[in-house]
Amino acid sequence: MRSRGHGSWYFSVELEHVPGERCRVRRGGFASRGAARAALRRAQGIEPTEMDPAVWTVGEWLRHWLDTGTRLRPRTWVGYAEHIDRYLIPHLGGVLLGELTPGRVRQAFDAISCHTTPAGDRLSPATVQRVRATLRAALNAAVRERLLSSNPARGLRLDSGQAARPVVWTDQAVAEWRHSGVRPAVAVWTVEQTRQFLDFASGHRLYALFHLVVMTGLRRGEVVGLRWEDVDLVKGTVRIARQLQSNRGGLVELAPKSAASRRMVALDHTTT
Repeated sequence: MRSRGHGSWYFSVELEHVPGERCRVRRGGFASRGAARAALRRAQGIEPTEMDPAVWTVGEWLRHWLDTGTRLRPRTWVGYAEHIDRYLIPHLGGVLLGELTPGRVRQAFDAISCHTTPAGDRLSPATVQRVRATLRAALNAAVRERLLSSNPARGLRLDSGQAARPVVWTDQAVAEWRHSGVRPAVAVWTVEQTRQFLDFASGHRLYALFHLVVMTGLRRGEVVGLRWEDVDLVKGTVRIARQLQSNRGGLVELAPKSAASRRMVALDHTTT
């Protein structure tokens, strides 16, 4: 179609599947002539001898990058995969890697920011920022492989949004919640509320865990990853050496995310 921004490219070719028998293959939906030509070459079994931005589509590169990301943590891999499948490939997957420009990236993210969640809410700015981070990481890898001279997503500016601010769960805050039905995204217990919770849970089999979290502020993955060998009640310390993360319905044991996360935590006298 002659109108700019409308229509897409197709290819049609006869291929020999078995000797003497040929069939016609037709594929479409490509963003450019180059992308259609590259797909045609792959359909004909013509593969480049090395990585070539004139042949790779953005979608193919994203999947290749994800599949070869052996150092990714499980939850990071799952997050990247969701961003790629749900947002990036639908808007950029058919573009040739060598034809990806900052303008095309900008158009894609204008559309991505209009997506809605399964609950019907518009995507939060924080989610859109994470999708951009996934694309930037994949394109940085393409730059390292010399498929791109620069990262087209590097200069993309997005709405930073408003970070959720913690609200102390005072009697007034509770009354406003009961009246309006709107609860703060982050509600912080008062000292008295924390004491009431610990008194209420004193007979629970996991009371020691609740008490430890309240007194030390350990992350959820850190506290559930503790072993008895990490706890020294004589010296009053807890060693953070691992964490557990949920992954596809199961649990994965991982090292702490950074060197600073691998630490020794002092315990107060009520905990020991």
